[in-house]
Amino acid sequence: MNFQRVTTSDTIELVDQSEEDKSTDFLSKNISSRFPEAIAAKLCRQFIDINRTNLSKVGVEARTKYDGSKVSLTFTSSLNIGAVPLLSPITSKHSISLLIKPRFGWNGIGSILQRTGWKEIPEILHLPQLTISERRIPQWVLSSVILHRLDRL
Repeated sequence: MNFQRVTTSDTIELVDQSEEDKSTDFLSKNISSRFPEAIAAKLCRQFIDINRTNLSKVGVEARTKYDGSKVSLTFTSSLNIGAVPLLSPITSKHSISLLIKPRFGWNGIGSILQRTGWKEIPEILHLPQLTISERRIPQWVLSSVILHRLDRL
């Protein structure tokens, strides 16, 4: 199993078409309890319930996993790549970002799609802004938003 601590900016990073276990530390980092795994399990269930719609918009499924000693979240991604904001089960605010990267690690997907003749324009979802810096969002995603807005002007 591959447990990774989510960074302080509370960003969950996935690769498309993968299944990854993520530590629940980002959900229960400020909570102290005699039974931390019980609290983590409850927060995981709430996290999944309040984010089901946004997760489905990028084709991600989430479920709680317990291996006998530790609770984790298992994310299963689809062919979709992109970024969406997620709600915190504690604050009910968009304070967590989900990034789904291409598994091939391309620097620029636009040039590859152009060479193959396949044209796919990213779909802009009407969601709140991510809580992370735009430096971590791929340039081709940013350019699709900017070009679309310039075209509307």
